[in-house]
Amino acid sequence: MLAGCSGTGANTTTDVTATGTSLTVFLSDPPAVRADQALQDVVEAEQLAFVEHAGALKNVSLRPRTLTKGSQVSDLARTAIENNSAIAYVGEVQSGLSRQTVGITNAEDLLELSPTDPVKPSQANFESYSSYGRTFASLPLDLGTSPAALNRADPAFARDFRRDFGHAPSADAIEGYDAVWVLLRVLSAEGGHANDRAKVAASVIATLKENAGRASVPAFTIKLK
Repeated sequence: MLAGCSGTGANTTTDVTATGTSLTVFLSDPPAVRADQALQDVVEAEQLAFVEHAGALKNVSLRPRTLTKGSQVSDLARTAIENNSAIAYVGEVQSGLSRQTVGITNAEDLLELSPTDPVKPSQANFESYSSYGRTFASLPLDLGTSPAALNRADPAFARDFRRDFGHAPSADAIEGYDAVWVLLRVLSAEGGHANDRAKVAASVIATLKENAGRASVPAFTIKLK
């Protein structure tokens, strides 16, 4: 990985830059999620967002990679940080599990974005907080819009989900879709800086906070840092 010095967000920051002609967004899909259809719907909705929106991105080439091999969520997070092209880890959908992975992703300044985890990791959970600050974002914590409101704002989501997966989505699935959609919009807006992990993490967190309480992703203000 290429590193350069910067002064954003923490005491002493050395930004980590993703490399390669195409950046990778990792999606966490551990065994416990695959065994629960309501949770699996969230991951499938993340995949749907890529199908529907990644092709329209400007200034950045992305590829999604769904992580399934590993008995623990920590195994999946480690796989993500070992990839030099990683730009984000769309993480845990089970409540509280992000605390098991944010230390791993934070160690490499990699954004961890949870669609559904409402439990805020403590500063002690971040392995390199003094260097990189907070590298975790969550729709429940940072956007705060209920899944019901998100579903009302995007009635086409349930139709498209049923078309691709053959069944109606769970109530929370929309959060997986919108989390990835926000991430894609930020990466597109960052353009030439889309490989800068610190900038991407800061911009996703700022965008969610800037649009707190709003339900329509297309109308979100993209807050670049």
